[in-house]
Formats: sequence, C-alpha cells, structure tokens
Amino acid sequence: MRNKKFFVFVVCGLIFLAGCKTAKEQVNDENESEIMIVENTPEILMVNFSMDSRDSVKVVNYLRNPGRLRGAMEEIGEPGDGDLIISFLSETNMVCSKTIVPNPLIKRVEYSETDDFSTLKAKTISLDSAEFFIRVQVDDCFKHLKIEKFTADKILELKIIRDFHKPL
Repeated sequence: MRNKKFFVFVVCGLIFLAGCKTAKEQVNDENESEIMIVENTPEILMVNFSMDSRDSVKVVNYLRNPGRLRGAMEEIGEPGDGDLIISFLSETNMVCSKTIVPNPLIKRVEYSETDDFSTLKAKTISLDSAEFFIRVQVDDCFKHLKIEKFTADKILELKIIRDFHKPL
C-alpha cells in the first residue's frame, strides 16, 4: 500500500514539474508575443516635402508612427492645374497608394484691411517655395515614391525616389 502511494506521489510530481516552464522560457514567450504585436500594429507614414518655383521637389524627412488614420478613405478626385500627384509604388512599379496635393505654391489668404476685423478679404498669392506634407496608411508594398505635376495638357514627372525606406 505504501509503495502505491509513493508511486502515485512521484508520478504526480513528475507531471507537475513537466508542466512548469523555466523563467527563461517565460521571458522568451513574452518577447515573441511583443514582437508579434509590434509587427502587426498598423502605421501612419507622414512625409514632409519642400518645393520651389522651378518644380524642384525634395523629401525633407519622413516619420512612421503606430496608428490608423481616422475616417474613411476618401475617393481621389481629379487633379487641377498645378496639383501634385504623389504615388507610392511597389517593387514592380505598381501603384499601391496615390494622393493628390493641391498646388503648394498657390495659397489663399484672408485678411482685414481695417482694425475692426468686421470685413475680411481674400487673396490668392503665388509663392517662390513652400513646404507641405502628406499622411498615408503604411502598406507593405511601399518601395518607391513618385511625384508628378498635373498640367492642363500633360502630367510631368518631377521625381522618383527608389528604395524609399532607406534613410534620407
């Protein structure tokens, strides 16, 4: 009888020990789950540009932050004269995402000619240079960035940045 109790006790102890994980295994499991969460987190890409009147466009910098853009994705309308078309391309130059930016060198300003601010006037001014930015939801297919300018009769390619994700 005593042997049976001892045998049952040893078997239960072995089953209990087999189910326990070492502290190192627990840390590894936690790190793997954190990595999976980080890899699956959606990101927003914000790209800052500068442009001058000679149609020279530069990427000033870009930031990737975790998050999701709010609101529904808007339909892209037709570009107007002087508007920029910014496209994110895949490795095979297929368009992954496209954004239209109103002409950054044309600004509409409102001002008051008197001190009482009761009457506002609006004026459109042309700038020699301007800075602007876009925000897009990051997609795995983003490899290249293409910037084009829409004119009344054609679309001018201003710049293509290959391997967009490399440091500037």
